[in-house]
Amino acid sequence: MLEDDEYRQTDKELDEIKHWSVCGKNDYYPSLAEFVLVLNDHRRMLINSDIGIREDLVFYNGITQKLLQSIVEHIQTIPEKTLWNYLLAYKMILRAKENIGITIPIGIGYFFEGRLKLEDYRTYIVHSALGDDHYETFKAYSEIETTENMCPKSKVSMYLSQILSNKNRTRSEETADEYYVAMIDYLACLRKLMGLLKERVLDESREQLEQTQRKVIFAICVFLGVILVSVVLVYLLRSLVRKLQAFAKDISVKSLELQQEKKKSDSLLFQMLPRPVARQLKMNQKVDAEYFESVTIFFSDIVGFTKISAQCSPLEVVELLNSLYFLCDECIEQYDAYKVETIGDAYMVVSGLPQRNGKRHVAEIALFSLHLLREMAYYRIPHRKTETLQLRIGVHTGPCVAGVVGNKMPRYCLFGDTVNTASRMESTGLPSRIHISHETHTALEEIGGFRTEKRGNVDIKGKGTMETYWLLDSGHPERKKIFSSQRRKKCSEASSIVSFYDMERRHQNQNAVHA
Repeated sequence: MLEDDEYRQTDKELDEIKHWSVCGKNDYYPSLAEFVLVLNDHRRMLINSDIGIREDLVFYNGITQKLLQSIVEHIQTIPEKTLWNYLLAYKMILRAKENIGITIPIGIGYFFEGRLKLEDYRTYIVHSALGDDHYETFKAYSEIETTENMCPKSKVSMYLSQILSNKNRTRSEETADEYYVAMIDYLACLRKLMGLLKERVLDESREQLEQTQRKVIFAICVFLGVILVSVVLVYLLRSLVRKLQAFAKDISVKSLELQQEKKKSDSLLFQMLPRPVARQLKMNQKVDAEYFESVTIFFSDIVGFTKISAQCSPLEVVELLNSLYFLCDECIEQYDAYKVETIGDAYMVVSGLPQRNGKRHVAEIALFSLHLLREMAYYRIPHRKTETLQLRIGVHTGPCVAGVVGNKMPRYCLFGDTVNTASRMESTGLPSRIHISHETHTALEEIGGFRTEKRGNVDIKGKGTMETYWLLDSGHPERKKIFSSQRRKKCSEASSIVSFYDMERRHQNQNAVHA
């Protein structure tokens, strides 16, 4: 069954052959039909007679050798000869020596023992066939005429036929020695052929090197000619290049001015809207309202602002608010937070949108609130240097919806009960205190590093009674691990959160020493 499958596969491959040109000096198989006829005859003989494995191998090896020899003869008809042919021939003779060297000890064992084991016999057949095949390939590619005198193979063939028959014979150490000497002479002959081929390789290499040198000289001449032509072209285009340079310089200046103006407009736009939202609007993309599961909102206003405004001129009020908001803006730049808007003395900040930051938003707003209160201790009213301001701060954590409202003057606005609750936290708070909701307190407890104080139940307009807390400080020893040091900018000791941490640490160390 296996043989039938192999026969069908062979017939299929033969049917797919479109061009048959396997012929040579002896016209092995002039046509494909004749080749198929010979092959079918052999198959019938295998079925109807007792042909052994050795005869079957001889038949198929003969076909393979003839086909390979025909291919080699076709390659020889190619008019162009290159160094590759000689190198391939050199490789083949090396492989031939290698395989013949493997057969020598097996052949000696045959004459010395009188018969080969099946495994040794198979090895001898394989390497002997490979040695002959590589030798024939070497002759085809090297173009070296090998005569019987130059490389006597008849004596070696005699020993080869005896070993391939593998018939029982009388042990003979003398015959083994004669076989060994014959094979050594044959290998010496192959070495001579390798020497001749080496000379051809060197000659071919020298010839190709000379051709390459001639090509290089020609290329150099062409290159020099191109240089001369280039000099003339450079001279003719010199004035044009000067004009182009002047024009390019003018364009560069204009482009730089345009870029600076663009940066100014972008900076103004990024102050009015969050950067991701502003970029979407610049690209004419629609900004859809987005729901945020958890954010923290900050509200603050000035205690007694109505009374202060009544005692100041309009310009002084503007100067007051401008200096105060400038201080708040400087503080907020150090945190992952976004200033939503300012309405009069009210200041609204949110963290956790438009880019979500996990649970860090509550800590960002908490630290910002503490930082701002610390700054307010050093703040003085511009036109009343001896008077200070007090802020009332409220913070709440919860969900909200954010989106862009308006076309002519778009604003990024927040909607939801969280905004109202944060505003109520501020309005029901106390001066210079941070009033936080129960939700914010719980979120800070999960993060850790913050100290709070329970205020109790407070009646919140529109919400009813709520449990609220005061945020005192961030005195936990691990608080510095919450945020990256990149957001703690170096500024004056009065406004630097790092300095605040350092002063607080020194104060704690002093208390520990006294204790």
